[in-house]
Amino acid sequence: MQPGECPLCKGTGWKVFAVDRKVPTVTRCDCFFARRKSKLLKAARIPERYAGGFDDYKIDRHGGSLEQARFMAAKMVEEYPGETAGLLFIGPVGIGKSHLACAVLRELVLAGHSGLFYSYADLLTEIRNTYNDNGGLKYFTDPDGNRWETESQILNHVINVEVLLLDELGKVKASEWVLDKVREIIGGRYDKQRTTLITTNFPLEPTPAEIPLEAKIGKDMVSRLREMCHVVEMEGSDYRQVVKRR
Repeated sequence: MQPGECPLCKGTGWKVFAVDRKVPTVTRCDCFFARRKSKLLKAARIPERYAGGFDDYKIDRHGGSLEQARFMAAKMVEEYPGETAGLLFIGPVGIGKSHLACAVLRELVLAGHSGLFYSYADLLTEIRNTYNDNGGLKYFTDPDGNRWETESQILNHVINVEVLLLDELGKVKASEWVLDKVREIIGGRYDKQRTTLITTNFPLEPTPAEIPLEAKIGKDMVSRLREMCHVVEMEGSDYRQVVKRR
């Protein structure tokens, strides 16, 4: 047996769970599923800050919108894939939208579903990086060592992954190019009925003090998100500032 090799399957991924006199009966070893989960988690690119999942999610008071948000997130995980509608977390900065969305993604990945975290701004940057200064295509390597050669490779991956978490939607200025990419991503996942998790600081309805989400991604995309996702509105104080004061 090699160092680090599983003593049950000796590295084959299969173990004998019953032995007939003539034919051994085998099943997948636990180490096979552990390795698969580890690969899925790495591929999901969940930020280290949010790796703790639901256990690290803090609620400053009981009975409020944050507790309701946590309930809806946990309910989605429990019912998935029977309930495949995504979640759209809306609220001010620092109240745990990203943390809660990542907790959902992490649990679904651990259950064996493929998932992917992307900051909205980083995703657009990676797409731009497939072009060189002359407007032609080039390859680049992302932080995980994946080599991307075309915009379509990135878009296909983002559109087709089973569960996508798009963090801080609307953060980038809404140029025509940005709106085109948003339509490709959200529209593509809408057409394929893929499960999508979204966080955003922009409200769905216009207010005197806030820019609505439709001003950042377009009215047509907001309409699709309303159908694709359960809306989870969150209110509360900026947790980062509370920690800082302490």
